[in-house]
Amino acid sequence: TGTSRSSRSSSGGGKAEDSIKVRIIDFGSACKVGKTVHTCVQSRHYRSPEVVLKLPYDGKIDVWSLGCVLYELYTGKTLFSATSSVEHIYQIREVFGDIPTSMLTKARQSTMFHAETGKPTDAAAAVRAARCAKSPLASLFASSPSAGSDEEAFAEVLESMLAVDPDLVLFHFIS
Repeated sequence: TGTSRSSRSSSGGGKAEDSIKVRIIDFGSACKVGKTVHTCVQSRHYRSPEVVLKLPYDGKIDVWSLGCVLYELYTGKTLFSATSSVEHIYQIREVFGDIPTSMLTKARQSTMFHAETGKPTDAAAAVRAARCAKSPLASLFASSPSAGSDEEAFAEVLESMLAVDPDLVLFHFIS
């Protein structure tokens, strides 16, 4: 949740200083790897695909959440702003492409996609997701003429953190 306020200088001049913006990000339902105690983990905007699809998960879901947080801190906008799990997974699909078939076949939420095609089953939710989805991460810096190697490196780190298939996440937190 973001909050902002303007403060007055203490000299009594009444001149407003620059606005101070604070973002508080709560990772909420923490649990130890292998000791899942919550049926609902991660705040919706930061929820990983394997959690949305009710697949087994590990510490890599935290890498996904951190990637979403870094995107938000850099852009000032949430990457995913869905109101349901269906819209959320469809937004993920809009940003990153098709969900891997290997994940869909194991998913307990398999009714979200057609088994044969991998396409969304809820057309209205798919339209809402497409309307709300952000551009692919690769385009985050592409439109900026001043995009340099630092921005490109940051985009690459985000893309590696936000791998839809957890088997492709190259790093994770040690638990």
